[in-house]
Amino acid sequence: ADLTSESHPDLCFATTEDAALGYLMGPSHTAKLVEGFMHVARVTDWSKIADWSEACEAWSAAELTVSDDVPPMCYADRAEYREALAAAGFEGMIYDDAGPCNGYEHETIRVWGTTCWTLARTAPTSTASLLAD
Repeated sequence: ADLTSESHPDLCFATTEDAALGYLMGPSHTAKLVEGFMHVARVTDWSKIADWSEACEAWSAAELTVSDDVPPMCYADRAEYREALAAAGFEGMIYDDAGPCNGYEHETIRVWGTTCWTLARTAPTSTASLLAD
């Protein structure tokens, strides 16, 4: 599969609202009130999302190098690694990621294609809850 074209969007979803809100603050991750929209997506029940172990198996079968010293997010950023997962039948990958400026860790689901997720709702939000801590 050609995962570099616009016909196969590569999207990342944070798995919690708090993790997603940090992206509203932007790369500086400075404490400021920012308003925006929260888009809640659901991965469909039939989607095949690779965990780290499944991803490593698919990459090994494709003869791609994997090192324990390299964070999973770095592999997910490389098209040839996503293409190997797609060739193995996966529509996405779940992994530990870092927020803006590596300010915090959170879980990410990265998907390619448009059939493995649906938009559940969109609602206005702000970073007020993050600033209250």
